[in-house]
This record gives sequence, C-alpha cells and structure tokens, in this order.
Amino acid sequence: QPDVIACSTAIAACGQGQQPGLALNVLGGMHSQSVRADAMACNAALHACSVAHRWELALAAFEDMAAVHSVQADTISFNCLMKSCEQAHQWQRSLLFLDEARQSGLQPTLVTYNIAIGACEKGGRWSLGLSLLEDIANSSLVPDAVTCAASVSACARGLRWREALAVSRMIHCRKGDGAFDAASCAALVGACGQAEQWEAALAVFRGQSHSIVDAVSYHVLLDALKKASQWERCGHLLSEMSWRGLEASPDVVQSVALAGRDITSEKDSAVQLHQLWLHCSVHAPLHSL
Repeated sequence: QPDVIACSTAIAACGQGQQPGLALNVLGGMHSQSVRADAMACNAALHACSVAHRWELALAAFEDMAAVHSVQADTISFNCLMKSCEQAHQWQRSLLFLDEARQSGLQPTLVTYNIAIGACEKGGRWSLGLSLLEDIANSSLVPDAVTCAASVSACARGLRWREALAVSRMIHCRKGDGAFDAASCAALVGACGQAEQWEAALAVFRGQSHSIVDAVSYHVLLDALKKASQWERCGHLLSEMSWRGLEASPDVVQSVALAGRDITSEKDSAVQLHQLWLHCSVHAPLHSL
C-alpha cells in the first residue's frame, strides 16, 4: 500500500518527464486507494501541468483539490495555476487567480507577482503591471531580475519606453546590480527600440556591463539601428560582436547589408557598407559608435 510520500514522489517524477496525465492519474489513484492527498501531492500535480503548458489540466486539478481531496490551496497552488495560464496566454485568468488568492487571505510572494506581471505583458496591460510593481515596492518584497525583465517587457508592449527606463532605475535602486541580467538588458533595449528611440536604446546598451550583454541584446539593438538607418553604427556593432566571439545571425547581417544599399548617396553607401562588413576580419573592439 503506497503512502502519500511515495505517491508525491511519483507525481513529481511524472512532472519531470512532462507527463501531466500520468501525474493526475497517480493523484486520482490516491483517492480511490484511500490514501489521503496533501498539499505537497496536489501541488506536485499542478506543477506537472504547469511545466507541460497544460492550463486546462491545471485548472481541473486545482478545482479537485478542495472538491475531491479536501485540501486547501496555498500560495504555491495559485502560483502553479497562474503560471500555467500565463504561459498559455490566458492572462485574464492568471490575474483573476491572483485576486482569488488575495481574497482567500493568502499573501502573494515575489514569484506570484512576477507571474502576474508576466501575464500583464502578454495582455498588453502595462499600466496594471506597473500597479503590481508598486504593490511590491509597498511590501517587504525585493524585486529581482525576473521582476525587472517582466515589468520592462510589459512597458515595451505598450511602447512606454520612458516608463521602462524608470522601472529599471527604480528596481536597480532597491536591488542593485543583481536586479539586472541579460534578459532585462535585452528587454530594456527592445523597449526603446520598439518606440523608435534608438539613441536611448544605444545609451542603455552601452551602460551595461559586458558580462550581461549577450547576443540577444546585440540583435535587439541592431534591429533598432536598422529602423533608424544607422548603417555605420550597425557595422561597428557587428564588428564588436565578432571581437567578443558572439555570432551574428546571417539573416541579420544580410538584412542590414541589403538595407544599406538603399542609401541614396553612393559615397556614403560605400563607406557604410564597408564598415558593415568589417566584422568579418576585425580583431579589436570598436567602443565608440
């Protein structure tokens, strides 16, 4: 006769194998074998549904917690359910479950808020995302890199680049360098670029440590510079990528080169296209754009 610990371990294993159906079968089998499920077993099943991006199964498992297993949902339960919905672009449901958790008397954790802000980003609700960030600021919670990236991305979707810059500064003041990582950098550069503010995007990019600037950030900045017809800067940036050992996407290189041909001045075009292709042979960084 299996006990709750053995069943919970089996459910967790199903989750690691991305087998949510099997996880729910094990959980259901506990009820039929009169093995009383606890929050750990139910949350393991919810997590299995979450990692498999099966929000419908997660919702059914969540509803069965109280109805079938007589287990009260806790913060982890809501986090798993909210994450399942957020990943499936069911952002409204994710935010509704945040409200339900609060109404149940549960205190949202930083993970809860990060998931909710991510849902706001997917739903284009940047103002609501900033409201949630304000809730974090008014609590004892300290925002992290995930908070920063999600909040900045939410602002980017709304073309609110100034708000994105303000968010990054606020989080940096509270958390320090630990609140900014490669994803945050790319999101902030992208927020400026999407709003056609290439100067701001470049300033953000140059203000970051090389340790967190990866190929994604370079490509995001290249996209912003391309839109502004800053071909010479694109060439310098590609040269710098080569020097740092970062591989530029062939599609990006080709698109920049082809776009450069549209420059009306043949003299300028020749100079700028020459700069564009320097990245193939340059061996020193070009820091000044």
